[in-house]
Amino acid sequence: MNKLFLGTMAVVVCSSAIFCNRTPAHQGPGFDEVMVDYTLGPLIDSEQIAYEGLKATNKIYDTHGAEPDLFDALMKDSIRFIISSRALNEQEKQYFRSQNLVTNEAKIAIDGIAVLVNKEFKAENIGWQKLLDICSGKVMQWKDLYPDTDWGDLKVVFDHPRSSIIRHISDSLMGGKTELPATFSALQSCEEVIDYVEKNKNAIGFIGVGWISEHDDSTVGGFLNRIKVLAVENPKTQQFHKPLQAYLATQDYPLTRNIYAISRSSMAFFPFSSFLTNEKGQRVVLKMGLVPATMPVRLIKVKTGEENSGN
Repeated sequence: MNKLFLGTMAVVVCSSAIFCNRTPAHQGPGFDEVMVDYTLGPLIDSEQIAYEGLKATNKIYDTHGAEPDLFDALMKDSIRFIISSRALNEQEKQYFRSQNLVTNEAKIAIDGIAVLVNKEFKAENIGWQKLLDICSGKVMQWKDLYPDTDWGDLKVVFDHPRSSIIRHISDSLMGGKTELPATFSALQSCEEVIDYVEKNKNAIGFIGVGWISEHDDSTVGGFLNRIKVLAVENPKTQQFHKPLQAYLATQDYPLTRNIYAISRSSMAFFPFSSFLTNEKGQRVVLKMGLVPATMPVRLIKVKTGEENSGN
């Protein structure tokens, strides 16, 4: 039987011909070259539009890739600036120290991982223990989760074999295990996850909140009309929350993650990084339905029924 494993090595063979054996380009003031975790694409694409709109000399050359490729390229100096959903780990920091290289990290946003189901699914929420059972492989049939939902085998889908999303799910729900249950399948993009969940009622999908947060984007509105986003139980409070901006900010939504800009030299050399952490860049984060990291966010308590019921 073929088994699917989550890659965890920090240093991997570079799979992108674009970044292997290539010297980064430096083309004057306002120009930045950056490699972006493609699960963060909607946010960074919006940031790029805002940044380049400020003045004609502002230009971004960005390439999207899987999380391991970002850090591999950074360590090989085939790219000097990345945007990722994790910070440098201790092994990576030690490597840069051993090379007498300076690294810089800046937290730019709080994101989350949404749980998607088919529109025909009747429940609005999912319990934390049920997620644990799904991710451990203990539960493999829908009827074992919801006796009145006999949809056959569970099919859990995510966006890429080496996705940062499944790495986060592994850390949060699987105790760091790298072998994934037989019910899990890797697709090739976040859009494919949405398509698959829409067309297969036995599917559960994991996707970055930036792809489905309610911001001013007709594409996002189209996505939300095609699938259902579940509220997830917070295991500490036993309350259920959808991945809305306020619940990401308070960490009441349990599947949150941070977004970082990381460079192997001073951030002063990367104007786009400064933009991401200043007021204009942080307002883009806010508009995207995520949580800015460096500007205050005002939270208003609104009583809803969302927290009071679960499945």
